[in-house]
Amino acid sequence: MENASKALVIAGSIIITLVIVALGVLVVNRLRSTIVNSSNVNEQQIQYVNGKFESYFGNNVKASDVKQLIRAVSAHDITVANDEESEDLPVYIIFEGATKTLYGVSMNDAAAGNAVAGAGASFKEPSSLISTIKQGKHYNVKANNESRSDADVKATDTDCAGYYKNGYIKCIYIKQAAE
Repeated sequence: MENASKALVIAGSIIITLVIVALGVLVVNRLRSTIVNSSNVNEQQIQYVNGKFESYFGNNVKASDVKQLIRAVSAHDITVANDEESEDLPVYIIFEGATKTLYGVSMNDAAAGNAVAGAGASFKEPSSLISTIKQGKHYNVKANNESRSDADVKATDTDCAGYYKNGYIKCIYIKQAAE
């Protein structure tokens, strides 16, 4: 009888151990899927934000579409500047006319209504570019380049990385297409 009760205690211990191990595996798998889903959400957020701008990319883009892009960038930058909890980053525009000009909003003072960059230089407000875009003309629009950088952009810059390191668009390049 003693051997039978010892066998039952051992069998019970083994079953309890197996249940604990199974629960541990279940918890680990749930945590892993949560982390994977979180990564997918971040990637979807980047695609969503970039998509608002990339839909205007291309060669021979109509002036009206370029103006819509500029309005979208301006609205995005104002939202980013005024929303302290936003994880989005500002988007800059490089317009190449007779010279290259950088348009954007500095996050340093944007919330206070000042578009001030380092060393006191001012960015040109993206919406001021709209008057430069001529109706009936076509433009080439793209991310400035494929490089990624989180370096600060200064108002005196005429070049910047096309993307932030996290994948969000940083700099959009616009140039009038050849006739």
